[in-house]
Amino acid sequence: AAHQICAQFLSLSFTFADGVGVAGTSLVGQMMGKKRPDLSTVYGKCSQRLALVISLVLASSIAIFREPLVRLFITSSEDANAPAVFAMACQVMLIVALFQPFQMSAVVFSGCLRGAGDNRFVALVMMICVAGIRPLCSCLAVYVFGWGPIGAWLASLIDLNVRLALVWTRFAGGKWHDIKV
Repeated sequence: AAHQICAQFLSLSFTFADGVGVAGTSLVGQMMGKKRPDLSTVYGKCSQRLALVISLVLASSIAIFREPLVRLFITSSEDANAPAVFAMACQVMLIVALFQPFQMSAVVFSGCLRGAGDNRFVALVMMICVAGIRPLCSCLAVYVFGWGPIGAWLASLIDLNVRLALVWTRFAGGKWHDIKV
C-alpha cells in the first residue's frame, strides 16, 4: 500500500518531466531540421534549466508536505496496518522527492537527444537501465540486503542516476550534433 501511494506521486511528478521533455524534443528537433545545432543546444539547455527549477519546487513540496499528502490516501484509521503504511509511505516520499531533479533531467536530456535523432542511443540506455540495472539492484537491495520497499526505491534511484549520467554525457559531449536528421 505504501509503495502504491508513493508510485502515484512519482507518476504525477513524471507528467511535469514528460511535458518539459516533449517541449525540448520538439525545439531541438526543429532547430536540427533547420541546420542550427547551435540553437538546438540553447533550447536543450533552456529546457534543462526549466526542468531543474520545476523539479526543485516539486522535490521541496513533496518533502515538506509528505505527511498530509500521504494522509490523502489513508482512508481508514481503523485498519491495524494504517500506521505502518503511513510511516513507510512517509519514508519513501523522501526518496520520491530525491527522484525529482534526477528524473526530470534524465527525461529532458533523453528528449533532447531524441529530438536530435539520437534514438538508438536513448533506446539502448533505457534497455540497459530498465532491463538490467534496475532489476539487478532491486534484487540485491530487497533479497540480499533485506531493505524491503525502501531498498527497491533506492535501486530505482540508482538506475535513474546511471541513466542520467549516460544521457548527460552524450548531451554535454555534443556528439548528437553529428547525427543526420
